[in-house]
Amino acid sequence: MALKLDKLDEQNQGEIRQPTLVLCEGKGDASFILHLAENRGINGIQVGFPDPVVSNQYGKDGFKEYLAKLRPRVGFTTILRRIAIVRDRNGSDKVAFQEVLRQITDAGGYDVPEALDQETTGTPSITVRLIPDTATEGNLEVLLLNAIDPNHLNKHCYDSYFECCNLERMQVGKAAKIKLTTIIAASCQSNPSCSLVNVWSTLGNPIPLDSHIFDNIAAFLRRVTTA
Repeated sequence: MALKLDKLDEQNQGEIRQPTLVLCEGKGDASFILHLAENRGINGIQVGFPDPVVSNQYGKDGFKEYLAKLRPRVGFTTILRRIAIVRDRNGSDKVAFQEVLRQITDAGGYDVPEALDQETTGTPSITVRLIPDTATEGNLEVLLLNAIDPNHLNKHCYDSYFECCNLERMQVGKAAKIKLTTIIAASCQSNPSCSLVNVWSTLGNPIPLDSHIFDNIAAFLRRVTTA
């Protein structure tokens, strides 16, 4: 008997039921986008992410195959109007953007945006957005860390620990993953191993979705659902 898919996998693998598909790097990113949209009252969004079922690989290098396999899905021609591709910056914003454009082009049949955050005119239209943003180095974890209360109860403990780990020698995104994983584990003591997929519904979640840090990405989501 096949296992029942959870909400994220169902949206990722099943028929298209919403006019805007937000294509993320992974399931954790998709969970954040979906929960942020729900928190901010943004409707009309379905999430997707490369995995072996819908692409040839995980992560940012799986966008090409995901887009190529998207066309035969129920709802592609009748419901889908916009695709927003959300990718970690992790380095040069120009390089990250060009890597996404290459995959869109190689997938075939889609208009290619000329600039970040710019929507094409085709149907479905394509928009590319970087996280945290074009001006900030890093990844989703960097964005989420910035939303955690700077007066967090155990901040003095974390700061000492992170200093011992010499994280300043690491790439920004990798250091952010270590920091966020540590803070989540200590905060969500009922489930210290919870990931970014389920932290949003876990007791002790230290990342408030109503933080002003998320206002820009929320505004982007609202724009691509109403364009």
